[in-house]
Amino acid sequence: MRVAAGETLPDALLDGAPAQNGHAIELRLYAEDPAQGFLPGSGRLEHLALPAPSPHVRVDSGVIEGDTVSIFYDPMIAKLIVRDKDRPCALARMAEALAACHVQGPKSNVAFLERLIAHPAVRGGRIDTGYLDRALDEFLPVAAQFDATAVLAAAVAVLLHAEATALADHSPWATPDAWRMQGAAPRELYLQQGETRLRILATGHHGDYTLHIQGHAAAFVVAGARHDGDVLSLRLDDRALRLR
Repeated sequence: MRVAAGETLPDALLDGAPAQNGHAIELRLYAEDPAQGFLPGSGRLEHLALPAPSPHVRVDSGVIEGDTVSIFYDPMIAKLIVRDKDRPCALARMAEALAACHVQGPKSNVAFLERLIAHPAVRGGRIDTGYLDRALDEFLPVAAQFDATAVLAAAVAVLLHAEATALADHSPWATPDAWRMQGAAPRELYLQQGETRLRILATGHHGDYTLHIQGHAAAFVVAGARHDGDVLSLRLDDRALRLR
């Protein structure tokens, strides 16, 4: 009761206590939407990747890819526990562990947790159990009309799929590169993200493209795009990306 009230442990309990050895952090990966008041999610886990266990990383999970997160149970996907010699090293371990987490299906709190451990107050240990209630907006993404990276990656995936499908057809008319005698015409794609429908014009082929999103003056340059199983690798304006 005294500890809960903010008092320190009695000296009698501290005498002979084992010395601190390292630093551990635990995070809980949930199917939930932090931007909607942490509303619990549900649905089939179309894809689930978690970090590999190691002497520094422990993963406790009761679900696998293909399972369904039910509305009748706690929507927790996994507990991630990391340990290292001190807090900065443990935070770095956790950042690596979260980077290896990929959830497709229900919304998850992975991105929220990544912002959480990168926040200066968290990194400096200047938090308490009421901090999120007071400063939640600092951990939520700035509202945007659409995620340009996700939209462009989806467009590249569509283009690669169309080109791979056309390889089976030896007719020159089946080549999906919009070739014309006066130069290639842009290919037109329509994608929707949330409530936003986007028109994208694409030129190029074989993993190298220039993409224009209607309403945006700047062009986006994609190089070296390729599929490796369910992973899409590409360079977007000189940023190397690996997406699932």
